[in-house]
Amino acid sequence: MAPPPKDYWFHIKYWAVIIPLAYIISFLYMFYPLAGIHKLNEDYNIESCEKISGPADFRYCEDVILSTTEPGIAYTTCDPERHLHNKVMGISSLAPGQTAKSGGYWRRPASIEQFQVKDFDTETDFHPLGMTVDTHPETGERLLVSVNLPHYGEASIEFYTIDDANLELKHKRTIRHEKIYNPNSVHVLKDVRFRAADGTPSFFFTNDHYFMTAGLLKKIENYFFYLSNVGFYNARTQEVEKGMNGMLFANGVTGNDQTLFVAETNRRTIKKYQILTHEDEKGVPHITLSYQTQAVFDMAVDNLRFNEEKNLVTVAGHPKGIQAMQYMMAKNKTDATKPPSQVDVWDVTTGETETLIKDNGELFTTSTTGALDFVHSKLVVAALFDEGLLICDI
Repeated sequence: MAPPPKDYWFHIKYWAVIIPLAYIISFLYMFYPLAGIHKLNEDYNIESCEKISGPADFRYCEDVILSTTEPGIAYTTCDPERHLHNKVMGISSLAPGQTAKSGGYWRRPASIEQFQVKDFDTETDFHPLGMTVDTHPETGERLLVSVNLPHYGEASIEFYTIDDANLELKHKRTIRHEKIYNPNSVHVLKDVRFRAADGTPSFFFTNDHYFMTAGLLKKIENYFFYLSNVGFYNARTQEVEKGMNGMLFANGVTGNDQTLFVAETNRRTIKKYQILTHEDEKGVPHITLSYQTQAVFDMAVDNLRFNEEKNLVTVAGHPKGIQAMQYMMAKNKTDATKPPSQVDVWDVTTGETETLIKDNGELFTTSTTGALDFVHSKLVVAALFDEGLLICDI
């Protein structure tokens, strides 16, 4: 076959232009809706919403989850000096060796109360992020499972036994692994086959970035490098198994023992996977993920919560993603423009999505998690950079 004429548009001499141009077009296709430039900053359905504040450290509570055994109780993780060091986004105003106040775990029943953590140092470089709760199907043991992102140490997943009566969390176990390097969110499997001898469950986790230190590469990874991933820590083998690679800012993760939902923040997408299990020749169980479908949202998606009974995924996020980024980077947040908040729900059965609330940022800014309490007809919302929680009627 004769070589193509040199005036063909796809001739090799044009690749130096075609390839960068294709990359730029792809970036703009992703960036424009993520930036939210075209959106009006309007409130929607927030008339019944009320901000619940508390002590000074009850702020910057990035994640919230409802108790599975105690109706009306919500647990949340707060990091009151996140404005000084945001490890996820690679933003820091700390001088070398300077430390920020540690975070903590809080509970909201009728009042705002902080858990006392036993057998674990929460005073030195302790900065919790994503969390979930687990109930052992046979023993009934209740665990709070949380990401910890110390500023000067290795990331870890921490396990605590919940004692609601005494407002205590008793430390049970710390898990560190070289493949759990930038964890953001966790989802545990309840299946007893996947539990360690002491009852510790296996879990999925997201590494939201590949690059670990603050700098240019970590910042541009948000938009150009599909390097984040989902991993699976097998408590039986104490090893990490492959979940899913090649994501653009993998963030919240939720589901049950059969289905996993993963938020891909800068693609404004939640992906649904089927969890497939198999046993090796020694009878040890393992997992693989099989992609099923996805839903796209009009915001940068953050944390997720799944209601199995109603087959609903609740997602909070940032309708003006670039404005949210600018606010995160602002050293003086008092004078910075507060970005809007939004919480949506995905009906997995019908495939339809719906916006539950939108706030222009004046009442509640930088929403990250929305949890639906169907018993009390409430929506509980957490935020990256605001005081307390937002409670809305639904």
